Amino acid sequence: MSQAAEKIAVMDAKAAALPKPANDTHLLDVAEAEKVMPLPMMLKAISGKYSKPLHHIVGEIAKASFGPGKLSSEEYFTLRMFDDANITGDKSAFCGMAGMRKLWPAANYIPDWYGPITDKLAFDTLMIGYGLPAIKMRAYYFTEGFRVPAQRMLRQRDDLKTFLTDPKSYPFFSKPRSSSLSLGSASATGYNAETGMIELLNGKTVGIDDFIDDIVTHFGAGYMFQDRVKPHEGVRAICGDRLATVRVYTINGENGPEVFRVCWKVPAGKNVADNYWRKGNILCAVDYDTGKITRAIQGFALDQLETTHHPDTNAPIVGVEVPNFKAVIELALEAARVFNDIRIIGWDIAPTDEGGVIVEGNYAPDFKLVQMAERRGILDSRMTAFLAYCKTEKTKYDASLKARQRDQTREDLRKYKKSAWMR
Repeated sequence: MSQAAEKIAVMDAKAAALPKPANDTHLLDVAEAEKVMPLPMMLKAISGKYSKPLHHIVGEIAKASFGPGKLSSEEYFTLRMFDDANITGDKSAFCGMAGMRKLWPAANYIPDWYGPITDKLAFDTLMIGYGLPAIKMRAYYFTEGFRVPAQRMLRQRDDLKTFLTDPKSYPFFSKPRSSSLSLGSASATGYNAETGMIELLNGKTVGIDDFIDDIVTHFGAGYMFQDRVKPHEGVRAICGDRLATVRVYTINGENGPEVFRVCWKVPAGKNVADNYWRKGNILCAVDYDTGKITRAIQGFALDQLETTHHPDTNAPIVGVEVPNFKAVIELALEAARVFNDIRIIGWDIAPTDEGGVIVEGNYAPDFKLVQMAERRGILDSRMTAFLAYCKTEKTKYDASLKARQRDQTREDLRKYKKSAWMR
């Protein structure tokens, strides 16, 4: 982990250790929800519905857990590995979180860029500095550490209240400086001074003091208020005024940055964020050449359902082309060139009328989404060849690093001897 990333982690830990106020409301999500039933119930339900003997299911789970993908029992259910008729390719190609934790460092063996891509403030600043479209900052809440002179700093509760009661602050999208899964995020449209309520995009309202309490309690290490990006008109026709980001997985191998996998996340119901763990949201498989949706699902495991239309608007999804798909793909490849030393990145890019906006990048992307959408594993021949290339390059990198260290040691010794002789 880089020094920047370590510093953020320490600040996050300190913020989490702060005493919680009596009216801590948890209005902002700070933890991901559970997804599947307990193991015994799942085994019984699958055995009955798919006419599979229990020992056969348990054997498959064991095989998956010891295989290259290292799947847990929950991941076996979440990825619907029990549904033989709808699995494409070899089951051993599916990868769980334990497998991904080995895959990520095997490809991303140079940690120098971990900090800038993990720290959302640094990441957005870097993207904009390179001329790439990213979300612009409006204000930044930070209780400790260095100032950010280029941003409007909110240090105290009163600063937050001044910002949140100002009509010019709206609309905004807010999120923690270092988090994932859209945890802690909010999308606000306005403030009602008479009621003291902040109006959210999903139609709900929240008391301004309760909102501030959540930020102060959980996100003292950094909380960002940004412009709210307007989605492409084609997206608005499907899911309203909400961002539906395209997850583009890029690999940077022998041929430079390439697209490895793609899926599309579409918010539904009362959800503003498109993260699939939020109940009701939609996950789509995409044709890489045309950008057309080939399959759309909701839910996990036995509760997973296929859909063809958006439940809120009844707008068709399957067969529809992701708006500005080619522009989104090109943007992901261009951004991957900026982070050239990170060989696997998961990009979230929102289609807009102008092309696309980079929401975030992740050097440890969760491949579960695209495996669920496409019903095929990621540990295919292409990934195998890519990881073999990374292994060769890592050997070269380690050798060059040792050589540079030896050269530096010799140079330091030469300078020392010269200075000693001069004395």
